[in-house]
Amino acid sequence: MNSKESIGVFDSGIGGLNVVYSLKKILPNEKIIYFGDTKNLPYGNKPPIKIKEFSTKISQFFINKNCKLIVLACNTASALAYDSIKKQFNTQCLLINIIDPVVSYVSKFDKKKITVIGTKNTIHSDTYRKKIIKLNNSIKIRSYSTPELVTIIENGFFSNSIDKITLNKSLNEIQNIDYDYLLLGCTHYPLIENKIKLLINKKIKIINSNKIISKYIHNKLFENRLLNNKIKKHIIEIFYSKHDESFINSAKFFFGNNIKLTKHEI
Repeated sequence: MNSKESIGVFDSGIGGLNVVYSLKKILPNEKIIYFGDTKNLPYGNKPPIKIKEFSTKISQFFINKNCKLIVLACNTASALAYDSIKKQFNTQCLLINIIDPVVSYVSKFDKKKITVIGTKNTIHSDTYRKKIIKLNNSIKIRSYSTPELVTIIENGFFSNSIDKITLNKSLNEIQNIDYDYLLLGCTHYPLIENKIKLLINKKIKIINSNKIISKYIHNKLFENRLLNNKIKKHIIEIFYSKHDESFINSAKFFFGNNIKLTKHEI
């Protein structure tokens, strides 16, 4: 590994693009390769064995690209596939899941009540609650599965046509409960953070993990002397496993013409 090599980031769709957008703000000199597994979208309702399979293939793709760091920019993949990927690729590059940095951050919130929303697989894995309680058992955690959100975000983010009826129905369970923080446990959800705010108590603080994750990645590269300090504007390479016009338009929305789009099946 050396500092000039790329960072590989993957998710099932556009959620991870938001992570890359945040990363580029704090790490403008880094070369980033993104893989959107649009063929297998969404990951949140797939069998765990398939999530591990998809994640392993994409990670191998990044290894073949000589990436110095791989980011699992998907909560479902982070919850279900990270440990197996780490066993296989840990000696070849740095590996980061997006759950642990957030858990470390919120574990400092003594005696607070946190509600976590995420996909079915992420919530059923109970990863957030287990890890947070392990670090700070004074925190009370409630978790709710909101699987419909990924689909409505994928279908409506770029066109600004989010299905308000489905959104309201998905968040119905959390609208009147008593808690201090709402943790968005899916990288898709920050894309509609403003719409979520309108449906919950104004006193509740939303935890958007993108800044937390980006800072964590910066620190990890610094600790391993892998920060790219050479000032150079890099084209973001974006690969996708199935043609999806909404995904392509969303990528252009985030990064304009500073991208190279390529279809690649894993």
